[in-house]
Amino acid sequence: MACQTCINDCCVRPCVEELLCALDCCGCCHIPVLIAPSQDIKAGTLLGQRTSDLRFAPFDPFATDGTQLLRGIAHYHVQTDDQGNVINRYFGYLGLGLECGPKYTNMYVCGIFRLQDLIGDVASAQASGILRLLDGNVGGSGLVRL
Repeated sequence: MACQTCINDCCVRPCVEELLCALDCCGCCHIPVLIAPSQDIKAGTLLGQRTSDLRFAPFDPFATDGTQLLRGIAHYHVQTDDQGNVINRYFGYLGLGLECGPKYTNMYVCGIFRLQDLIGDVASAQASGILRLLDGNVGGSGLVRL
């Protein structure tokens, strides 16, 4: 994880911790997403999508609210207030050529990552078939593909 340049595809003030791909990412590496209210999600956190409001929260293989299905990996550290607004920075990528908005952050939907950079139940994510081990072992170091 690094925050080397602060030159990302949208407004980032201040520069925050981010997860970088271990190897080249796929063509559409990350997408803008809305995070559930009252969250403190570190870069590299496995994410699922709640069915009630379609917002993203940490992946939980034992949940029944939609977050039991891995959907992606948090690109940046993000904190939200009780309304779901990003409060640790003004950041968002709308992809429409519009100004950045305070509700969005980015989530990787594909790419190759170092196991030691991921936060969450990697073993369950791998068992689901969405996260594929390329090298190493789930309990240690190695590479996975989303």
